[in-house]
Amino acid sequence: MELNVIQVIAIYALPVIFAITLHEAAHAYAAKHFGDLTAYS
Repeated sequence: MELNVIQVIAIYALPVIFAITLHEAAHAYAAKHFGDLTAYS
């Protein structure tokens, strides 16, 4: 079974979007931990 371009993009894009979301959430968590409530608000 051969995957077309859209399927390949979908397979790679979902984990990348998930990783970026977790990365940015970690930024917000670290900032809140150190007293910056900008991301929290």
